[in-house]
Amino acid sequence: MSHTRVRRFAGILALIGLISAPAYAHHEAMFGPQSSAVLSPAFFVSAQVFEKEKGKYTETGRETTTVYSAGFSPLKNKRLSIAFVVPITFASGVSDSSTPGSASRGFEDTLLSARSRVDISGLASSLGFEEGYATGVGGLEMPTGTLDHPFGKGAFGQIAAGLVSVEKRPFAAIAYVYYHHRDVYEGWRDGGNAFVGGGIAYTPIDDATGKLFSVQLGISREHTFASDEQGVALADSGGSATFLHPGIVFSANPSLQFFGLVSLPLTQQWNSVSDRQRFRVGTGIIWILKHSGT
Repeated sequence: MSHTRVRRFAGILALIGLISAPAYAHHEAMFGPQSSAVLSPAFFVSAQVFEKEKGKYTETGRETTTVYSAGFSPLKNKRLSIAFVVPITFASGVSDSSTPGSASRGFEDTLLSARSRVDISGLASSLGFEEGYATGVGGLEMPTGTLDHPFGKGAFGQIAAGLVSVEKRPFAAIAYVYYHHRDVYEGWRDGGNAFVGGGIAYTPIDDATGKLFSVQLGISREHTFASDEQGVALADSGGSATFLHPGIVFSANPSLQFFGLVSLPLTQQWNSVSDRQRFRVGTGIIWILKHSGT
């Protein structure tokens, strides 16, 4: 297992659990690689692709992760939603191993998450906005991957996340926080991560026929914790960065929505040059099986 490997897309998996957000608040591409967070409705299937280029000079690597997910709500009011997410990654270069030109492909650990949402429109109205909501999510990451470890022989992980959103059409604003913890397995703990962020969205088109166009811009401060072995932190792991996340979301009918985004590093401080990020891009489609309503 590589000591410099981080849980690259834990944020994607966690925030896909923030499903069944109100249709009026559009922040779908605002989370950078954690996009589609509040886009996912109560009943959906989704496919997304995220690519990240890392490293510097001759020590570069690229990771492409395809994320398949599905979700449903067990309650009639759809205030509670469950999501199951399976990511598959192709990694090459230093992000995969210390051997230049090496490559690997495999499953990342799957995530089962639960999300609860509450309406805070009364509070939002008192602050001069029209509507608002708050969402919390928790999840269990299971060692079913094959990329970082043999199937079933890895640590479990836990995630927790939350967001608050307010809107005054056609503008919306959001603030969010996320934490990912990894357990110990045979003396080894992979580095988890945490981030905080926020952003704004401008949605000039959003009508009853399902036509939607939203331009979004977010910013986040992200921190990756150092991995440790036998309780000793590894000096060449961990770090932090600040990212800017421009993106768009659009749809031509109520059942299919698309997004595209780019994440650009503004500042970076990593303990290994191989973790330095050059860019992240993502795109995806979400098939809405049943609308949640507000």
